[in-house]
Amino acid sequence: MKVTADRGKNRLYIKLSGKISKDEMNKLYTDVRFSVADLQPGFGVISDFTECSLAHLAGVSTFKKMALLI
Repeated sequence: MKVTADRGKNRLYIKLSGKISKDEMNKLYTDVRFSVADLQPGFGVISDFTECSLAHLAGVSTFKKMALLI
């Protein structure tokens, strides 16, 4: 998992790979929440989820909550 905020371009980059557990989803949510705080309203999001899968359906609710941030 990798979350990066580029303040200059006002973009959030998210890259996920492998199996993502509920605990990892919670960590990802925290990383996204703090990264979004560094950006200006109207920021862009570049995400790559092509190499990941949720290991547990309980992670879906955290993913939805994170989506509301972006």
